[in-house]
Amino acid sequence: MDLGMDYSTKCQFKPENNMKITPETEYATEKNTLNQVVLWDKILQRGENPRLNLPNVSPKYLFLDDGNGLKGNQNVSLSLSWNIVPNAGILYLIPASGQKVIPLPENYDNLRSC
Repeated sequence: MDLGMDYSTKCQFKPENNMKITPETEYATEKNTLNQVVLWDKILQRGENPRLNLPNVSPKYLFLDDGNGLKGNQNVSLSLSWNIVPNAGILYLIPASGQKVIPLPENYDNLRSC
């Protein structure tokens, strides 16, 4: 997956703050009405360019379900949120507007070689 983001215009990111970016997914199963999985995170350090170009991004954390809730699930939504880390004070989670719903396949191929 290729991701490109420009945080200089979308939020109040100031060079003196750090920002944590978190893409995550949500889905429902018969067992749980809400499941949330963080796919990866990135921390923008003070002074780092708030324009990100991330080609070929893979999940940093395992994308697992404790049952079979992901196979064939037609309503998996991807969303993005971020925290602007202040020097002192409250840490707010800021969700981005919108989300992308993707259907997952019934079967997966194991492409790992032994």
